[in-house]
Amino acid sequence: MRPFAWLLVVAGVLIIIAGPIYSSVDPRARDRRWFRRAVESGDRDRVDQMLVEDVRTAWVVVSPWPIVMAGASVTAFGVLLLAIRRPEKECVIDRHASGVGPHDRS
Repeated sequence: MRPFAWLLVVAGVLIIIAGPIYSSVDPRARDRRWFRRAVESGDRDRVDQMLVEDVRTAWVVVSPWPIVMAGASVTAFGVLLLAIRRPEKECVIDRHASGVGPHDRS
């Protein structure tokens, strides 16, 4: 269970790091696709608007926060699993040495 918890912590941190990177790289590709579609469609107004006014459609912009929050959630779950205490195992030898049997409650 502990290795799985550590795996979740590490994976969550990597997701948190990857979020802003993805949100900065992906809009450029989306921007190129949008521009190429505008040029291919012959819509001169859209092309001028993009070049002159630097206007983009909403689907071009990618927010990093959903990805960062997902990574934080994965990390928090891993930390929660690490924080769970295991019950202490009672040593069988100590129990028999003290004279307390498995059915004795005194």
